[in-house]
Amino acid sequence: PLAPRSSAGATEPMTASAVRSREVAIAAVLVACAPLVLLVFNRDWFITSDGIDQWNYVGFFHQYANPQFAPGAYKLGRLPWILIGFLVNTVFPPMAATYALHGLFLCLTTLAMFAALYLLLGRLALAAVIATLFGFYTQAHGVGGWDYHDTPTGAFYLLTVAMLAWPTVVAGRTIALILMGAVTAVAVHTHLELVNFLPSLAFMYLTIVRVRTGAWLRPRAIAVRLGWALLGAVLITLVLCVINWMVGREFLFFRVLVNMAAAYVSD
Repeated sequence: PLAPRSSAGATEPMTASAVRSREVAIAAVLVACAPLVLLVFNRDWFITSDGIDQWNYVGFFHQYANPQFAPGAYKLGRLPWILIGFLVNTVFPPMAATYALHGLFLCLTTLAMFAALYLLLGRLALAAVIATLFGFYTQAHGVGGWDYHDTPTGAFYLLTVAMLAWPTVVAGRTIALILMGAVTAVAVHTHLELVNFLPSLAFMYLTIVRVRTGAWLRPRAIAVRLGWALLGAVLITLVLCVINWMVGREFLFFRVLVNMAAAYVSD
């Protein structure tokens, strides 16, 4: 487990060249785009249905740059999702933006599942089959409504898992660790409850390194790698804060949501 196997059956470390191989790239594209075939038979399922929560995000997609629209709303704490929706709706007219945004995350979530499985297990066919089946699992489509923040949460979480097994992250390369921390922070900012998964993600990373290298990381190495990951998380958070401030909104975009969550936890 956690690494590809040779023809002799022995475990081999995942290499960057294996990740970049043409065969893997072709499989990734096919797997990611396969669920779009469902649009041939029915396009209505791609549209947000009734419900207040998801339509609040649609409002932000169109009015985020207007600081008079819903100032101080706790949903602004999910800023990565709002910014992506805002950018897509800036480029495309409303209906085209709807299909583009929902299609992007349907494909991205499926691709992230494929990447996570392949990088963890090193078995291309297994990763492709499971990810394709997951892409066609309709119960996971638009959970809570396509425009609800659950839509990008799965993609960002699975991308985080995939990055834990990325060869350069396993090797402890500085830039890779910073990027991994940034992706993790984006996932948490998209869905605050993912903070509960951080301990299990940390243990997963330590286990992957142990299997790939044959030894547990020493405490000092753990501290150094954690520091680089935290730097990535802080940097991406600062970028989001500055963006929110530049449009005339609160610098600490997550303050209201975090305070609300803290109140629920303390109750």
